[in-house]
Amino acid sequence: MDALEILLKKQITIVLLDLSMPLINGAEFINVMRSINIIKHTPVIAMSNYYLDEIPELKFNDFSFTFLLKPVKRNLLISTLNIILEGKKIPKIKCQPIL
Repeated sequence: MDALEILLKKQITIVLLDLSMPLINGAEFINVMRSINIIKHTPVIAMSNYYLDEIPELKFNDFSFTFLLKPVKRNLLISTLNIILEGKKIPKIKCQPIL
């Protein structure tokens, strides 16, 4: 079962994905998600080695989306997950500097 089928069949709270996936890139996957009513408001945490301005196919609309630059620091991921699980408004974009 692929990720889209799982999203359509189960009640998923958060989607955590890498923007560099083999069969369909993460940006394309997010855009497909946003075109389907029953999953278009599912919060997405996307991760990538690239900055967002290097991913032109990602369309930013009014939806729950945040971005973490890899390598993702554990505490940043946990705090972002907690924000979503507590029902707070998800930060639109959260980048972290590469050290």
